[in-house]
Amino acid sequence: MFPGLGGMMSIDFPTLPAGPLTQMHVVVQIPNDGDARAGGTVHFGDGASTTVLVAEKAPTTASCGNVDEDGVGGLTLLTVTLRDVRTGASYTATILPTNGEADTRGQHPATVTLTGGGRTLTAVGALTIR
Repeated sequence: MFPGLGGMMSIDFPTLPAGPLTQMHVVVQIPNDGDARAGGTVHFGDGASTTVLVAEKAPTTASCGNVDEDGVGGLTLLTVTLRDVRTGASYTATILPTNGEADTRGQHPATVTLTGGGRTLTAVGALTIR
């Protein structure tokens, strides 16, 4: 699946710049069968309070491709479903590597868009492939 990364990888989006989306720590395991699973939390400011979302155990959508045509497939899109711990509202986090794909271990610039609860939040940060 990811020739340059081995059979399984973890993706971590640990820090975000200041803004309403304050913290995202979601780890995704992608085994050889391609059935990606997520775990972790997202925090965002909502006035004087903080909303906490947890990743659902349902399968995660990970899309792969060889955008840079270097012969090594990489992550091109990651979608994670999250749930508000207080209200139960469903949210979707979509992570896109800035350079089109993440096909090596290490940090990659990325954009995360969080939609749900009648709002859309976007932040730029880095995802880490281990």
